[in-house]
Amino acid sequence: MTSQKTIRQVIENFILDLQHVKRYSLNTINSYRIDLFQFSDYIQEEYGLYSIVDLSLSHLKRYMVYLHTQELKKASVARKIVALRSCLNFAHMHDIIPNDLTHVLQAPPVKRKLPEVLNRAEIDKLPNAIQDLASNETEKELAVIIFELLYGCSLRVSELCSLRVHDVDFQKGFIRVFGKGSKVRSTPIGSDSLQLLKDYLQNRKTSSEFLLITTTGRQLYPRMVQRLVQKYISLVSEISKKSPHILRHSSATHMLDNNADLLAIQKILGHANLSTTQIYTRISVERLKSVYKKSHPKS
Repeated sequence: MTSQKTIRQVIENFILDLQHVKRYSLNTINSYRIDLFQFSDYIQEEYGLYSIVDLSLSHLKRYMVYLHTQELKKASVARKIVALRSCLNFAHMHDIIPNDLTHVLQAPPVKRKLPEVLNRAEIDKLPNAIQDLASNETEKELAVIIFELLYGCSLRVSELCSLRVHDVDFQKGFIRVFGKGSKVRSTPIGSDSLQLLKDYLQNRKTSSEFLLITTTGRQLYPRMVQRLVQKYISLVSEISKKSPHILRHSSATHMLDNNADLLAIQKILGHANLSTTQIYTRISVERLKSVYKKSHPKS
């Protein structure tokens, strides 16, 4: 049996489902909320329509035409359509609307851009760059560990900042990581990185439950990590994007270059779907092509 809910009410219910049941990341939830409220505003302004059961295939088709007339990138259009399709599927599955309207919502194909990565030589230069140009001993020690964990453990910056001291198993050589959607995974950590962490924890003057802290004893925060990573990557590489995520991409690519199993890489990265991890196979193929073109006489 259908109910006379407004489009806004259904969106709010859908967002709650993403948050508490599917446990999507905060960034994804915020993006879906913005995209869906924009759809709701469009339907209300153009057609004076508020009730979800009054929504028709014609309204959806016109909305898609409207999106394609805006100065939006294909990826943005695709994201908005996927958000709307997911919301309407939720409404149909919960008997809020009688018919499945999602078959008309076809997102445009988006060519996924391959992420940039640092090469092994650039990674190897980072410790010396930090040793030579760190502002002080505290920054030097913290920066080295940040790079060790982002690259060595393939972490996201949010995962790095949320690590607590008790998440590190110094005996077994694993770190417990809280990833996207509050999913927990165990990621191996090398012996050199463990020793650096032991020294860091022994030397720091402020106690905290968080593994990495600022000079004032606060929890490490993403903007600080971004600034440090950008500072030191700029010294060793000319890649255009110098974000912490580049280290995660580089880590996965280098593991694949060294014949690591794709399923193992998936587990280390914490990807829900293997298809997400498979992008790194494309990076490795592109790297092979690049080497061939630069070095082979028949290229």
